[in-house]
Amino acid sequence: MENNTRDLEFLRFKHRHGFEVPAAVLDRDVTEDWVLHPDLVHTFRGIYKDKTEYWTVDAACEER
Repeated sequence: MENNTRDLEFLRFKHRHGFEVPAAVLDRDVTEDWVLHPDLVHTFRGIYKDKTEYWTVDAACEER
């Protein structure tokens, strides 16, 4: 559960920085196993596409 909570906080960080993170992901029960949400692919693609503009979020992704 610790990893699930940390992952959720990471996604909330991205959401606070203007990235689209589906409400279903932000509101999920962290006691349940993680299930990939297809809409997150678009979010991560945007981060990696423009590393200059989103370098802080990109760095956070790499630390994960």
